[in-house]
Amino acid sequence: MKKPGPETTLREFLTRYFDDLADSSRNSYATAINSLVAFVGHEVTLAELNERTIGRWIATALPKYSPQTGKTSVDVIRALWRRAAEFGAAAPAPAKQVGIPDYREPVAKRVRHADDAMAVWTLFEVVYRPAKLAGKSAKAHSVYRAAIKWLCYSLGRPARLSDLTPDDFRAFYSFCADRGLAPATIENHRQRLATLLWFAFDSGIVTERPYVPHVDPRDDGKAKPSPWNEPGTLAHFYANTFKPEALRGMRAATLAYFDAAVRAYLRFAGGNVKPESISQDSIAAFATWLREAGGYSAFVIDNYPSILTRIWRQHSPQAAPRLPSPIRMGAPAVDGSLLQFYERDYLGEHPLRSSTDYQYRLVLRRFGEILGRETMLSDLTPSAVNAFLVKRLETKSPRTVKGERTTLLVLWRSAFEWGHVADLPRRIRKVKADPMTPDAFTPAELSRLLAATADPQFDCLLRGVHVGRFLRALIMAGYDTGLRRGDLLSLTRSNLHEGGMIVLTMEKTRHVHTCIVRPETLAAIEAVRVGGDERLLPWNVRPEYVHRRWRQLLRVAGLPADYRNGLQKLRRTSATALERVSAGSAAWHLGHKTPGMAAAHYLDPAQCSTPMLPPAIPAALQDAKKRKDDAA
Repeated sequence: MKKPGPETTLREFLTRYFDDLADSSRNSYATAINSLVAFVGHEVTLAELNERTIGRWIATALPKYSPQTGKTSVDVIRALWRRAAEFGAAAPAPAKQVGIPDYREPVAKRVRHADDAMAVWTLFEVVYRPAKLAGKSAKAHSVYRAAIKWLCYSLGRPARLSDLTPDDFRAFYSFCADRGLAPATIENHRQRLATLLWFAFDSGIVTERPYVPHVDPRDDGKAKPSPWNEPGTLAHFYANTFKPEALRGMRAATLAYFDAAVRAYLRFAGGNVKPESISQDSIAAFATWLREAGGYSAFVIDNYPSILTRIWRQHSPQAAPRLPSPIRMGAPAVDGSLLQFYERDYLGEHPLRSSTDYQYRLVLRRFGEILGRETMLSDLTPSAVNAFLVKRLETKSPRTVKGERTTLLVLWRSAFEWGHVADLPRRIRKVKADPMTPDAFTPAELSRLLAATADPQFDCLLRGVHVGRFLRALIMAGYDTGLRRGDLLSLTRSNLHEGGMIVLTMEKTRHVHTCIVRPETLAAIEAVRVGGDERLLPWNVRPEYVHRRWRQLLRVAGLPADYRNGLQKLRRTSATALERVSAGSAAWHLGHKTPGMAAAHYLDPAQCSTPMLPPAIPAALQDAKKRKDDAA
């Protein structure tokens, strides 16, 4: 292939030398190039890539885009610039990322009337469509344009953001209904306009949190009033009181979820009902109906009754008292309660990590929900605990319930040792959960992961850290050491010793542990080093954000981006690979003290086991069996 020259345009360069891009990435590149070309006024050549041009483009053209779109566009142009510089067709790209100016003014300094003067059509065509609909079908664009067109028809002029008020939305619904539009079509228009309004708020174009009212367009005064607008009913209270007060400012997806819960309850009740008819018994019957009706997920079965409880509490606060919630850290514990013992005695003797403490409190809350009140120490009886386990098994997996059973028994035994209960736990129902077979990445899958780190979408800086090089160093260090994510990200130069030896105190067990890394892993770690940061793997964003980039890497590598392929699988892969070459060494490599834990939870039997076959069946026995079959 002919090398590009300084006269090659950015579009030609993208077409010739970035042919391995995915469709979504190619659309991002095209959007960035279009923006730069529109700013310069002609097709941009590689020779024109310099800091002055790019800097003026960032400061002048990008403020009309959302922050995420602006950042993506800068990363894309920098990637093209670096590749062109490698061919010698452009000036060397700057070593540091060109910063994006914070063009979003503080809320107190925004000039609201100037932002609200933006036309809705301009918001869609200039800002929203390049940022959110790039690569989408023409139909996806047309539904937004149809919604804006009908909004302009209802106003008799071009619609502006200042026109998207609750009253204007209600007038828009009535206008569409009078013109004969189907209710589903009007609802689609409402959702598209609400999406644009929320995008304007998230991008800093408008300051007030949007509120898009739900008004049933079928209630035109001629047909039978719809449930949402029938006074004195549950649906009317929800749509006209609860939503404006309790759900004001919520996102459209959240409002739709609450709407679906109310509709499900109306189907369960056989029609619209009065809010006074709701009770604990009716909500419990609603939960049973959801489980038996089929087609509802476990998440829906858990949350729809909770939504109805919230509506009931707002309508009748005295009739629906709120139970004490052990999960709220600031909630005072009742004297003699299991929560009081847990906070006063158990935590003092057994300090727990914050995540473990949360899980303990969650189990106490679930136990209290089954009892209908605060859990007391006197509730630690076989009958109460068994009833809790049976109830939980109706909606939760045996593995989850088994963990909750273990938590209750641990607290029960501790309460006995403290003298708060008279008996140790006995005759408690056993919960059998199918063991989960450990799995690990194969060598081929691990190679695909390493190769995927060179994908152009990872060729960007995230708060000073190169994402692609960071992911490569993370894979290599995690494979060599077998450490957990938290320990990997907390390693510093002081933990690294001569020859690649690493000595650390593991966060989970507080045990001193040693491991070693290869020279090529040290080189990958050095490639991701940032200034004076002493961490071996610097990451300047929340640690949980690593998982988002990891799932993105899995998709690029063609692997399932599910929970079984998380970073913990890298730890299982390290243990499995070492066990395959040195039997019995995985437990030491992982830092385990409990015998058998590595084999039960970390070693992939498909990779480190050696199945054996029994001796072959003698030929004489096979002939005798054949003769017997022929005679039969």
